[in-house]
Amino acid sequence: MSFYRDNIYPHLVTALGDPPPIRKIRERIVPLASGKVLEIGVGSGVNFRLYDSSRVSKVYARVIIPPAQRHLLQQCVSCNLQTINVTAELIIMGSEENSVKPVTIFGLFAVTAIPVTYTLEKRSHWYILAFAMSCGLGSAYGFLQGAWPFGIVEAIWAMVAVQRWRSLSSI
Repeated sequence: MSFYRDNIYPHLVTALGDPPPIRKIRERIVPLASGKVLEIGVGSGVNFRLYDSSRVSKVYARVIIPPAQRHLLQQCVSCNLQTINVTAELIIMGSEENSVKPVTIFGLFAVTAIPVTYTLEKRSHWYILAFAMSCGLGSAYGFLQGAWPFGIVEAIWAMVAVQRWRSLSSI
C-alpha cells in the first residue's frame, strides 16, 4: 500500500472528474434517475452520492480502464459507493477489449480512400484506377469483418471502375 495510491490518487481523480460547472449539471440531473441505472464511463463514481435511494433500486457502473490501474479505480469507486444506500455493481472492462484492431485501421483507410479518389477522378484517369483499387480494398475489408454484402457491392464497384479506366486510358 502506498501513500499516494491510498490517500492522494482517489481525491485527485474525483477533483479532476468533477469540475464545478459539470457538478452543477449533475446535481440537477442525476437525482431524477429512477429504477435500475446503467452508468457508462463511471470514472471515480462522483455521481453515486447524487442518486436518490428511494428512487434508484440498482446502479450498474461500467468503466473501461487498463488492467494496471484497476485497483486504483476500485478504491475510488468503493469510497463513493459507501455514500449511498443503493445496490451497485461495478463492471470493469480492460482497455485491451476495446483496443483498435489492425483490420479496423485497414478499413478506415480503405473506406476513406473511396470518396477521396472518387472526388479526384475528373483530374486524371489515374484517379479512376485509384478509385477501383480503393473499392477493392473496401471489398476486402467488408469480407474481413464479416459484412459480405458490403464486400460484394464494393467488388462490383471496383470492376466497373476498372472498365471505366480501361476505356479512358486507351483513348
